[in-house]
Amino acid sequence: MIFTEGKVFIKTGEEQGGTGPGKRSPGFYNRSQEANRNITIAVLNTFRPEKVLDGFGGTGIRGIRIEKELGLHVTIAEPDQRSVEIIRENIRLNDAEVEVFHGRFEEITSRRRFDYVDVDPYGSSLSYLYDAMKSVKNGGLLGVTATDLTGLTGSSPSKTFRRYGARVQCDGFRHEIGVRLLISSVIRHAAALDIAAQPVLSFWNSHYYRLFFRLKAGAGIADELLASIGPADKHELVSPRLPSIQEGPLWLGNLHQSGISEDLKIPPWITIGKRYLESFSNDDLQVLFIDSALEASWGHGDMPQIGKVLKQMQEGGVRGGRTQFSSTGIKTSDPSFTREIIGKLVSGNL
Repeated sequence: MIFTEGKVFIKTGEEQGGTGPGKRSPGFYNRSQEANRNITIAVLNTFRPEKVLDGFGGTGIRGIRIEKELGLHVTIAEPDQRSVEIIRENIRLNDAEVEVFHGRFEEITSRRRFDYVDVDPYGSSLSYLYDAMKSVKNGGLLGVTATDLTGLTGSSPSKTFRRYGARVQCDGFRHEIGVRLLISSVIRHAAALDIAAQPVLSFWNSHYYRLFFRLKAGAGIADELLASIGPADKHELVSPRLPSIQEGPLWLGNLHQSGISEDLKIPPWITIGKRYLESFSNDDLQVLFIDSALEASWGHGDMPQIGKVLKQMQEGGVRGGRTQFSSTGIKTSDPSFTREIIGKLVSGNL
């Protein structure tokens, strides 16, 4: 089959294109990852790295889009012979100028250096992080996709501890917890190489997390980032009604580079959900969020309209807005004030 995405046409290895993480097969195309690729295009259009490595080719969709839509120098790595043939066919189909490396990710990263390396394998990205980081030039960018959400969200506690050395609760906060757990893992991997992995942009969509980092050499800056990794307690961060449980260790710093939602240069031919862009500017107001549904349940009433809560916050001089991590969540610069507003709306006293 042939699919259209962005400005390119992609021929796949078989009839496919559904949702979910997919399965390993030659020329696999995952349509549900289009948002992932669209935001990647926007990030690279913003930072304009010179040399790009798409480390896990598949159909070549990501690398071909980067070359055709942004004009960057792209190399696609792919070990499977049949997939390589499909990638080359797609390069011809789009009249693209993309280099294909027929070999494993570890091979090309041991030989060459890039300004941006994209890590988007089947399953966990952890085993590829060291190779990726060694291949990124000082000051360059790293993109990481994770689909092992059972481990990152704590729905499989043994896997969470085995892979990430952490203990977390699988509850309504699980996706922000999962993103912060993954960020902490990337930062610690980088620090072991005396590299600082500074978060640029982080998001959750459906069955995956997607993170971007700027990598800078230096043990000192790496140590500064490590100082922002530690336990999180929802009793302190969210509400005193929640039990005091130490979760993590998690990244407790900002999820995004300052101002990224305003600075992101989105090409006119792609669409990025308004939900993501608005939430990016709210995400770093606090670690975790206020869950209006949870607050309403404690007040034995119906959840108030989030718009009404935000209006009262604005009138009270409190900054805040929706979060990407929950349809009922609110990020706020003053959690106590926001909880009070929700309580009054639930009880009908406002």
